[in-house]
Amino acid sequence: MGAVAERPRGIIAPLTGTVAVPTRRDPADLPPSENKELFGRLVRELRYKKGLNQERMSERMDVEPRYVSLVETGRVVPTLDQLLKMARGLDMSLTDFIRATWGKIYDPPSH
Repeated sequence: MGAVAERPRGIIAPLTGTVAVPTRRDPADLPPSENKELFGRLVRELRYKKGLNQERMSERMDVEPRYVSLVETGRVVPTLDQLLKMARGLDMSLTDFIRATWGKIYDPPSH
């Protein structure tokens, strides 16, 4: 029998710092931990693009720097209130923030 291929995962490209996200992901097929990790990587990518370190991002969100780290490593799932703070900390609307993170993971079909 041949080896079972491992599911592609979002990874940070070493030279560009961007996250490669496989297309057409069905959230039902992904373990929750993989969703959290990929969400965290996408948050980190957005923070990098804004030129913010974790400390500055945490100041903008009015949270401890450790919280930003926990989100970016997939150990914490932010509440709606925290998602709003993240969006504001990145100078984004909540809608744009959700599209740039969860939208890339779930890639919902258009109606």
